[in-house]
Amino acid sequence: LASILTYPILIGLFIVGKLIENELLVISSLSIFFAISGFLMFNYHPAMIFMGNIGSHTLGATLAIISILSSKSSGLCLNK
Repeated sequence: LASILTYPILIGLFIVGKLIENELLVISSLSIFFAISGFLMFNYHPAMIFMGNIGSHTLGATLAIISILSSKSSGLCLNK
């Protein structure tokens, strides 16, 4: 569930990264997108790999860190 829910977030981060020309955001969002795609290949019925709590927490933390770093590096931060 966590891996499927991150797809629209990563697509949005990729689009924003292309618009503001932030290479860190583009590369990191694409790399996580393809890593999750590789995970989902083995997660269909019958599932051979499970993400678990640690995987979903790591995925959420990674998305949060990428979002925060990209906003500070692009100059879109409200508190300058």
